[in-house]
Parts: sequence; structure tokens; C-alpha cells
Amino acid sequence: MAEPSLAVWDAVYGLLKAGMACGVYDEVPEGAAMPYVVMSRLDATDADSHRTRRGEYFIYLSVWSSAAGQFEVLGLIGQIDAAVHATRPQLATGRAVSCRVTRKSAVSEPDGRTYQGQVTIRCIAEH
Repeated sequence: MAEPSLAVWDAVYGLLKAGMACGVYDEVPEGAAMPYVVMSRLDATDADSHRTRRGEYFIYLSVWSSAAGQFEVLGLIGQIDAAVHATRPQLATGRAVSCRVTRKSAVSEPDGRTYQGQVTIRCIAEH
């Protein structure tokens, strides 16, 4: 059986690519223009029940913008929410029970010209 984390990661990546008006990257290419979203990290924990093998997956996203103010970052966070929240994406391995956006934030970077957003997505999958 393939690693379930990869199936969840790939499914969320597909939802974001289809739903975002900017680049979505696992690794940002050299010279990529802002704005963009980076899939920064995945944490997986066991969420088995006595009948079913389940995993709980937290995917951490970073949103980057060089536009003045936080409006662009907040708009992109809204696009992420619209693309992912309350979905059950098709997985290559296993079955998605739910995907939800659980945390959103936006902040100015110390340079005063770059803005960053952070989004946490929680997915539960059976495998």
C-alpha cells in the first residue's frame, strides 16, 4: 500500500491548483513571481478507531504577497478556504472522510513590503 500521507498531500494540492488564482508550490521555483502559495509541511497522526484504520493529517500552507497591505493575502486565504473547506477529495489511496480549514492568519513581514498568510488544513482519511 502507498503511503497515505502522499495521497492526502496530492489531493489537497490538486484542489488548490484548481481553485487558486496564483501559483501553488511544493517547492518554489527560482524567480517565481508573487503571489503564491507554498505547501510547507504535513504532520500525520494515528486516528484509528476499533474498526477502521484512520489518519489525521495537518497540512500547513504559507501565502506570500508583495502587494501593498494584507488585502491580497486575505483574498488568497479566502480562495484556499473556498477550494478546500468541507470537501472530501478523491484520494489515490484510501478514502477522505473530511478536509477542513482550521486556522487562518495574515501578517506583515519585517521588511514592511512582503505579507505572509498562514493556513492550516485538517484532513481525516481512512486507509
